Amino acid sequence: MNLSIDQLQALVLAVQAGSFSQAAKQAGRSQSVISTHIANLEADLGIQIFDRSTRIPTLTVEGEKIYKEAEFILQRRQNLMQMAHSFEKQHESRVVMAIDEIFPESMVAILLREFSLQFPHTEVEIYFPLMDDVEDLVEQGTVDLGISWRQSPSRNSLHFTPIGSVPLVLVCGLEHPLQKATKITVDELRKHRQILISGRNHSLSKKTLKISLDAWYVESHWVSMQMVMNHIGWAFVSKYAYDNFLHKDRLVVLEGLGTQLRDIDQTVRIDVITSKSKHIGPALHWLIQHFQHSMLP
Repeated sequence: MNLSIDQLQALVLAVQAGSFSQAAKQAGRSQSVISTHIANLEADLGIQIFDRSTRIPTLTVEGEKIYKEAEFILQRRQNLMQMAHSFEKQHESRVVMAIDEIFPESMVAILLREFSLQFPHTEVEIYFPLMDDVEDLVEQGTVDLGISWRQSPSRNSLHFTPIGSVPLVLVCGLEHPLQKATKITVDELRKHRQILISGRNHSLSKKTLKISLDAWYVESHWVSMQMVMNHIGWAFVSKYAYDNFLHKDRLVVLEGLGTQLRDIDQTVRIDVITSKSKHIGPALHWLIQHFQHSMLP
């Protein structure tokens, strides 16, 4: 048995075109060439693929199965050729990212959809740590690229590419005492437990957002809002997360703090983070550029 790609292509084209003659026109070959390839395929397999008792040959029961297998083989052949071309262009075979939950997941999905079309043979793995945990993973070499809040001061071993900022909102539950306060002040906030969205070592959240002496730490904007909703405390959360929270009607956005929160930046700067020692291949370069031109304000 000695099957050829030409035979399989002739079979698939004949089925998809609807006839041998149409297949020949699409392939720019004579009909006899298509017929010969299919006849030789039948001889090599020892199976009648087409029933030729009618004016237009139709697939036999066995032919249907042979056709599906031939189509699959040709698809895999095309995939193999594309993969080899990708390796020839030195595209990375795998990219690992750590993306802080504060970055809108809808934007991540849109960007990765385009990435999958540009780099179909690059495997992607994504972690969702928070804050300085992202920088730790990049610095350790566990991930190739991070998306996170800018720390101050920045680490010398890392390179930061600004991509915009994310607004935070201050929220409490419907029955929380803050909701009934006539005036929201920092002193008033300090009287109540704060739910801090935080990485595992708490250093960035303590430096940037901690107000209350009574603080609980949680690794999720979504869980923090559930806790706030149940009156465990108040919290700063990503406006993107708040806007997409299913129960935001059970939360109250607190406003009117004005200059009292001048030491608390309620618009968080976001960066793409890479290691200065990391080689930036085509796939990583594409991601950095497209995160940089994302829809963040």
